[in-house]
Amino acid sequence: MQFKQWVKSGAIFPSLVLPIIGLAVVGMLGFIVRNAMANHGLMPQPAVLKPYVCDGYTPSLTLQFGHGKDILALQIGDVRAGGTILNGKIAWNTPVPAVNQALPAAVEYDAPSQLRILDAAGVAHSCSR
Repeated sequence: MQFKQWVKSGAIFPSLVLPIIGLAVVGMLGFIVRNAMANHGLMPQPAVLKPYVCDGYTPSLTLQFGHGKDILALQIGDVRAGGTILNGKIAWNTPVPAVNQALPAAVEYDAPSQLRILDAAGVAHSCSR
């Protein structure tokens, strides 16, 4: 059979196109399996929150914060609390015991090495790594 007749008869589709689609599917499955093995599962590993020490607090306040994440953790003395961030505002997940200081209420600015937070009284504090 000549090439033109082969194309006109429609035999080119199952003979040429289907194997190309099959190779693409096998390649994608290989990519998914390789990444699943590298990540020890289908979901990527969660990023570790990074510690920032904030000024203006006694005892010192440490915020565990991840850029692009919606969670954070707080440690001030022996008090620990977790919270979520939505539109820059902090919502503490559990009631935070009294620490005789205004707790952070909002994240005003974040950069890889610096945070600027506002406490409940509206006072800005700088935090650094």
